[in-house]
Amino acid sequence: MRMPAPLSLGAMPCRCAKWYERDERVVIQRIRPASFSTVAGLREWIRYFLMPSRLRLDEMGSHVWRRMDGETSLAQIIDAVRTNDCEDLERRVEIFVRALVGQGLAGEGSHRASGEEYSGNCLGQDFDVDPQ
Repeated sequence: MRMPAPLSLGAMPCRCAKWYERDERVVIQRIRPASFSTVAGLREWIRYFLMPSRLRLDEMGSHVWRRMDGETSLAQIIDAVRTNDCEDLERRVEIFVRALVGQGLAGEGSHRASGEEYSGNCLGQDFDVDPQ
């Protein structure tokens, strides 16, 4: 997986995947690729089947994910999850969000996605966002 370019602190990440909460932790469901008619599409399908279908985030990741609404900047998210015992928080959160973007689970802009409602499609992909 190629990591996307670094995000500025003014970036406004948005969730672009079906998700739910279990035991106060966020669980993200991977997006099924639309087709594999191209080499890139085939690569996406292979990655989809080889990687776990669900990602259970830790406490910090869950806090970040909940705030990724397309209207809250990366700087505001970092301030909201800041703790005294976390070194290099800014870098860690930025890398986490970049990884989500690289996997197609997040994007940037004024878009919202949740397990219950979704208005728009931040990555131009078709996927089902109905809660389970």
